[in-house]
Amino acid sequence: MTEPTKVERAERLREAFHLGPERGRRGVLLIHGFTGTPFEMRPLGEALASAHPDWVIIGPQLAGHCVDGFFKGTKALAQTTWHDWYDSVERAFEDLRQRCTHVSVCGLSLGGLLTLELARRHSGKILSVAVMATALNLDARAEKFAQFVGRNAFLRTLALPKLAGPDVSDVAMRKLNVLAQGSSRMPLKSLSSLVDFGLYMRERLHEITVPALIAHARHDHTIPFSSMEHLVSKIGTPRDQLETLVLEKSFHDVTIDVERDLLFSRVLASLEMHRPPDM
Repeated sequence: MTEPTKVERAERLREAFHLGPERGRRGVLLIHGFTGTPFEMRPLGEALASAHPDWVIIGPQLAGHCVDGFFKGTKALAQTTWHDWYDSVERAFEDLRQRCTHVSVCGLSLGGLLTLELARRHSGKILSVAVMATALNLDARAEKFAQFVGRNAFLRTLALPKLAGPDVSDVAMRKLNVLAQGSSRMPLKSLSSLVDFGLYMRERLHEITVPALIAHARHDHTIPFSSMEHLVSKIGTPRDQLETLVLEKSFHDVTIDVERDLLFSRVLASLEMHRPPDM
């Protein structure tokens, strides 16, 4: 058997995934981040599937994401907004609900925002959520720049190279994530839409009432730690159903970073705590 090529490895890493049976009592939807791929969420999915082989676990690709190529991938993302990303999650959620009686949702960064919006619209259909490094806001300068881009037609046609690469301290996982993400750039139009989504969500946090675990790394270089503090203070989840986790050694992509085992154990415990009423 021949070894897979670099291109083949990258394609496999960025594929949507389905772990566990086709149907089951419980399902978990795992949502990746902005310019990311399902690879970011697969280790969490595998940890959950190992603990509960009867759970149905899916990690979809968001619209405009997971298309490789300097021009092709950049163009694909630039043609989408947060509304398209949310539609991807809505379709995956409805598909999972056809397979499972009870569903929980977990999301990283943009995936955290999408998880919160899903919980806001479907609170009676979701058992619990876990959101990690939720992209409620960027740092002040980046957010102002993104808002300026939103008002400037020319800037909305540009894209930036991801020079810093993934915000991950684990060297091996960082290399795999670079491979999964490929060579596409970050369209400024899409960055502006991400900021718009954060602003939209900040005004609606009080409408979210499902049980929640909120996790964030103290040394996140992408989404300020203050984003977690704001989320915790404003979310409408009852305090006795709200858990928090601060990660001290990780950077932004906490699901593939050095404290991922700690994070996975807390996510698993939170999901197990919020059982369906008939289980």
